[in-house]
Amino acid sequence: MNSMEYLNKILSEEESSIAQRDAATAKSIKPQLINVLNNIKKAYDLIENRLSEFNSPGLKASFNAAIREGMIGAVQTRGFNIQAAVKKLEAWYTNKE
Repeated sequence: MNSMEYLNKILSEEESSIAQRDAATAKSIKPQLINVLNNIKKAYDLIENRLSEFNSPGLKASFNAAIREGMIGAVQTRGFNIQAAVKKLEAWYTNKE
């Protein structure tokens, strides 16, 4: 085996090791991620149960837009932009006052 083949073998093993660690970590955080999704469902239920049929669709749409706004650029910035999401949601309340 020449030095280039040896180097490729080492890099391949390292990449495989990283992938295995990531898979294990992803599996370990699965319950927390499911909990977050359950909290989002609870937020929709809260809106549905507390607001009239007249206003609940508007707030739900605004909540959806706020989540989308927070996700814009999340891949590039490696994070949910909570400030942008809150600002988007606040716009619904500003229009109601």
